[in-house]
Amino acid sequence: MLFTVQPFDSKYQSEVVDLIERIQVGEFSIPIEEGQRKELQSISQNFQKNKGNYWVALFNRKVIGTIAVIDIGHNALELRDVFLDKEYRGQKTGFAKKLLETVLNWSKEHDVKTIYLGTTLAFRAAHRFYEKQGFHEIERKNMPSYCQPMDCDEKFYQLDL
Repeated sequence: MLFTVQPFDSKYQSEVVDLIERIQVGEFSIPIEEGQRKELQSISQNFQKNKGNYWVALFNRKVIGTIAVIDIGHNALELRDVFLDKEYRGQKTGFAKKLLETVLNWSKEHDVKTIYLGTTLAFRAAHRFYEKQGFHEIERKNMPSYCQPMDCDEKFYQLDL
């Protein structure tokens, strides 16, 4: 059993889309928006530029999770596409924490000062996870104008590094 996190490569394209659709649509009944679909069709061009990046979590070489950051300028990143297959969630595996640690290490290496994220009300377990990791909830009106949360986002967080 081998768990690894590595930068996205186009060979994982269909597995990433399948994973996100399975979780977001199948598990939480949240439709994939047109903007999100376009982002997912060109992950490298949309995420892997400037200080942004996109990672896949692999377990025995199968994509079981994703995490991404978009460079929004101002020494800040926006956390996106945090997904982990249901059977690999929870403290027992620690996989979610390892995914987030990948982002935090990347952020420190790239002199990032703040990470923002928007999420839906449905992802309650994720809210608890973010709060345990030091994110604090902020009101949408306090999200910087340069953040581009998804239309379905209703809860917002900030992490100062």
